[in-house]
Amino acid sequence: MQIDLPEDLIRRLMERTSTGKSKADVLRDAMDALDWLEGEVAAIQEGIDAMQNDQVQALEDFDREFRVGQGL
Repeated sequence: MQIDLPEDLIRRLMERTSTGKSKADVLRDAMDALDWLEGEVAAIQEGIDAMQNDQVQALEDFDREFRVGQGL
C-alpha cells in the first residue's frame, strides 16, 4: 500500500527514525498516542456531561462511602 504524505510529515517521520526506530514503529506509536488521547477526551467529556446533567456526587459523600466500603 502506498500512502502519500505531505513534506512536513515526511520530515517529521524521518527525524523520528533517526533515533533507530522504524517508520512503522514511529507511525504505530503516533496512532497509539492518538487513540489514548481520544480516550482521555471522551472520558473528560463523559464527566462534563454527567456534571451538567447533575449526575455527580459530592466529594465528601463519595469519600465517606469509600472509606466505609474499605473499612477505614
